[in-house]
Order: sequence, then C-alpha cells, then structure tokens
Amino acid sequence: MRKLIVLAAATVLVGSFSISALAQGKRKGNNYQAAVGFALALEADANLNGLPNWGDQVSFSVSSTETNDAHVQLICSQNGEVVYGATWPMTPVLTLRSQLWQSGAADCTATAYYIASGTKKVTIGSMNFTVNE
Repeated sequence: MRKLIVLAAATVLVGSFSISALAQGKRKGNNYQAAVGFALALEADANLNGLPNWGDQVSFSVSSTETNDAHVQLICSQNGEVVYGATWPMTPVLTLRSQLWQSGAADCTATAYYIASGTKKVTIGSMNFTVNE
C-alpha cells in the first residue's frame, strides 16, 4: 500500500514541477528552439506529504527534441552556502542530504543540459524548488 501512496505523490509532484515546453520547436530568426519537458519526481517520501523534504529521494524526467542524452545538475543551498550537489542520471536516485546538509530546508536549482561537440554544455531548461525540513 505504501508504494501506491508514494507513486501517487510522485505523480502529483511531477505535475507541479513540470516545466512546459520552454520553446515550441519553432524557428526564431536563425535560432531553432527545441521543445523541452522537465520534471522532478519524488522517489521516496518519508513523511508522505508529496513534497520534497530533507532526506527524501528524487529523480528527474527530461525530454527534448534536441537530445536523447540529457543530464540534470542539482545544487542546493542554505543561506547562500552550497550544501548539496549531484548529477542525474549519473546518480539515478538523489537523496536530499549530505555531510554539509545535516538538516533543514534548502533552496535548490536543477539545470537540465547536454554536452555538444564533446565539450560544450548546452542548457535546455532549469527549475527552482524548495526542499522542506
């Protein structure tokens, strides 16, 4: 039963953090802007509130017409100090805690990107969210 509740919470969370297409896949001048879908998914919700809290586990879903090899860099800060950094899907499930982040809320930024031409980091979307205590 608990798995069903966690899955339902994850579905709600994905919907609330989804970034709709940042671009509509249309040409604008000489630039082509790709359609992007980017969402945060709650994998484990210790208090079952459907929101990311310290110690919970998250993953991401990224779809883009620009790449099939998207990554997400997640950086979380408390009072302007970085307390957490990770890259998805190198780590498929990210646990929201670290040696520097022992407790409490944090402000997080997730940036979706891919690597072009072997070295160029191309950002395709980003989202900010708060991790609660």
